[in-house]
Amino acid sequence: MQKPIEGMTQTPYGDDEMIPAWIGLLRYALSKEECREEFKMETDIDIADVINSRGLNSLIDQATGYQKNAIIKFADWVTKKLWGVEE
Repeated sequence: MQKPIEGMTQTPYGDDEMIPAWIGLLRYALSKEECREEFKMETDIDIADVINSRGLNSLIDQATGYQKNAIIKFADWVTKKLWGVEE
């Protein structure tokens, strides 16, 4: 199975039909303050700030790859913590 986001280290297991459910879990986790706070405590990344970044800050984050790396880290974190990965 191909990784749904290029650069991820974790891969949600199952067939490609599970990808929409996994994306739904990512959206759910992003909408829950307790998930964002736990992620921030573990990684020191405020994913809400990354997602909601606008203007020059957003352009800088995109140009440096920070935005993509932060999103990949969040997707990996959600996959490991909430989705579960096969060992």
